[in-house]
Amino acid sequence: MTLLITVFLIGSASAQSASDRAVIDKTIGFGPRIGYYKAQDADEGNFYFGLQKRFRFYAILGIEVSVE
Repeated sequence: MTLLITVFLIGSASAQSASDRAVIDKTIGFGPRIGYYKAQDADEGNFYFGLQKRFRFYAILGIEVSVE
């Protein structure tokens, strides 16, 4: 399983072209976060709302913070 995740991450990182990486390098994003969750044994699901902020330090490295 770990090998599969590693291969996926390496493939995802190398799938971006140099021009795509230059566009998202050192950027900050901010926006709404909306989700829906329904447990298997629940009668109804729930929507949840929040905010998220993403800091990109490099094309493939960043931090995301969310508040719900």
